[in-house]
Formats: sequence, C-alpha cells, structure tokens
Amino acid sequence: MMKKILTFALSFMIGLSILQVSAQDCPNAIDLEGNIYPSVHMGNVRKCWTTKNLRSRLYSDGRPIKNLMSYRSYEYPDTAANRNIFGYLYDWYAAADTGRYGSVDSVENAYNLGHRIQGICPDGWHLPSDDDYEELNVFPTTDLRSTSYWINGANNTNSTGFSSLPAGRYSCANKRFENLMGNAYYWTCHPVYDMATGAMIDFVCEKIIISSDPRCNGYSVRCVYDIVYPPTVITAPVIHVSDTSVICGGEVTDDGGASVTARGVCWSTSPNPTIADNHTIDGSGTGSFTSNITGLTAGTTYYVRAYATNSEGTAYGNEVKFNTVVIDSN
Repeated sequence: MMKKILTFALSFMIGLSILQVSAQDCPNAIDLEGNIYPSVHMGNVRKCWTTKNLRSRLYSDGRPIKNLMSYRSYEYPDTAANRNIFGYLYDWYAAADTGRYGSVDSVENAYNLGHRIQGICPDGWHLPSDDDYEELNVFPTTDLRSTSYWINGANNTNSTGFSSLPAGRYSCANKRFENLMGNAYYWTCHPVYDMATGAMIDFVCEKIIISSDPRCNGYSVRCVYDIVYPPTVITAPVIHVSDTSVICGGEVTDDGGASVTARGVCWSTSPNPTIADNHTIDGSGTGSFTSNITGLTAGTTYYVRAYATNSEGTAYGNEVKFNTVVIDSN
C-alpha cells in the first residue's frame, strides 16, 4: 500500500476535502518475470493505469498462462522487441484468471459484489471494469493514443501519458489476427452471459467503445492500481450540553478508497484529542453519525474531534471546544 500523501487539506467551512495528487503516487507494476510497467493517473484521481500492455507469461502466483498470443505479421513478427512494445494478447479466461476463481460464475459473483478482480494483473493491481474505462472517456482518444505505431499517429497527442498501443486482436471467429496499427482492444473484468466486455480504442473514434465480445478473442490487458488515503471526516457541532454529557458526532464524507472500519468522536481536556484518549465507536462506513459523550466533569473545558479509520490509518475532523455546565451549589 502506498503511504505517501502529497496534500490532504480539509475545508471545514464548506465541508469538502481537497486532494492534490501527483504522478509520484503511481507505482510501477512488476510481474514475476521482472517486466516493469510504469503507470499514470487517469480518470478517477485515485486510480493509476499501467502505460504498457501486459506481456507476462506467468500469473502472480507463478502458474504459467496458457495460449499466449503475440501478433504475427510481416511488419511486426513475433520477436522479443515487438512483444516488449505490444505485449501479448490474452483470451478473457486468461485475463480474468478464471482458474484462480474456479469458474466464470465465481468471477461474476465477485464482480457483482463489487470486488476487485485481480485476474492476470500483478499483486496489488486489478483488471479494469467497464466503469474504469468509461471514466477515461473524459479524454478524447487522441490524448490516449501513443504518438507512434498508429495509422494516424501524427494526430495523436498522448497528452495523458496512457500510451494506448494498436496491438489489434485475435478473432477466434475468423481465426486470424486483425487491426494491427489501427485498433487497441482491452479486456475488462466483466462477464456478460456467454461473452465478456472489452474496451476498444480505434484510430478514428473520439471515445472508447465498450462492447460484449467472445471470450476466446485475444486482447491486450492494462491494469489498475487504487491509491488509498485516510478518510475525510468532519466534526459536527456540540449540542445538548449538560454538566456531565453532550451530544456530538460527525460525517465521513470520503472513505479514502477503502472501507471505513470505525468512526466516532474522541475528546480530552487538552487540544487535539486522538483515539488514544477517550473515544466512542459509532459504526462504520461513510455518512453522518451521532455520538453521545458521558461521564464528563461539570464546569470543565473539553476538546472533541470526529475520527474515521480505514486501512491507511485514522483521520480526524476539525476540533470543537465546549464547556460543560457549571452546577449551582446553592
């Protein structure tokens, strides 16, 4: 997991979080054969995409990948240099690694439950979903395509750094390799009936086309890495203050890319309280929550902050100061 956070600022006046992310957050993907795949931020700010087509012959657990396909043509024969450029073509069963999941139904069940499908990708990375590719449609394909190898490469800017490569595909219906230099085809993790979805970038269309295709086709593979940050949480105003209790709470506005496993408020007679001090546990997940603080001392100044915890750590909201009611001794 990435631990580095470049900027994490909260705007408490309007209750919004601001995340500024740079390319240094995106790691390289490395397969078991030592192939290195640089990555860049694309679409959702928390997602990194590999910028080279996968060329691994092994799954991340060391199993060999069967039925590898590399493009064979006069222009690009099956050589190590060309495999380094275009990678391998994989059928969907290999891309999704149905052997790991046991069956296509198991992959589909995991997908429907919102799980990341690692598939053929290195550990820590996953096979993109339809939605992942749809997010890239905020960019015209000229900004996604590499400036080399395409038929109309002079029109490509590759300003995103995605470097889509026109490796074409293997058509199992036609039993031939097709569209080298004209189209890029990528598998998603989504099985659809007896087919699966693929994403196509061609040399003319301005948007990525998502369609259902035969699982036996040979397509390229790109992988996605999810950057996880601590959550964003806001402390609610303190209400119903008595001599020994108050009602407070907060709102988790962003889970940081991972499930919020605990949330609540912490308080102390000193500023900047943490969960090492007194704290409540008020459920999990995002959204608003209410906290009841009891056992306080009358006539005392306290400081309270909401908190939320995910796999990257615990984040705190803005600090609220309050005084408990003084008891009249008369």
